[in-house]
Amino acid sequence: MGKQSNPGQASRSPDPARRRRATAMVEMAIVLPVLLTILFAICEFSIAMMHWQTLGNAAREGAREGSLFRSTCSASQAAAEAETAANDTLSAAGVAGATVTVSGTCVIPGSTTVSIVAPYDFLFLPNFVAGLVPTLNLTSTSVMRNSDLSGTSGSGGGDSGSGMGMGSGSDS
Repeated sequence: MGKQSNPGQASRSPDPARRRRATAMVEMAIVLPVLLTILFAICEFSIAMMHWQTLGNAAREGAREGSLFRSTCSASQAAAEAETAANDTLSAAGVAGATVTVSGTCVIPGSTTVSIVAPYDFLFLPNFVAGLVPTLNLTSTSVMRNSDLSGTSGSGGGDSGSGMGMGSGSDS
């Protein structure tokens, strides 16, 4: 004769503590990838904001250098000095592939405008984000009033405005 099972054992459910642990494991398996993706996205966009701020600083340095009016002012030389100042700031921060545009140097009254556009490639989530946005173009523009250092004009210099933007378009 075979062993008969107790009818009470067949209907008994597993240990409630064991069931709670199993439920918690399933919930963690569902929630953990979402939480990690959010964490990595926060880190990624923080790094992008840091690069964007660096572009703003470089544009400001370039505009400051280009806005100085020399007694023998050459627009091409002043623009080259402004571009060099911006590129020096960018290279010191490790930003590569930026395009610097300078306009409005050696004009009193007037202002010097420096615009910088740099591509940003995602670091933490390259395959995931690349499908959504291949490359994010960071843009920064700084405008400074031109200063007369030769003493022939009473015009003073200063920052007349600065604008920074993220995206593929211009943000002025």
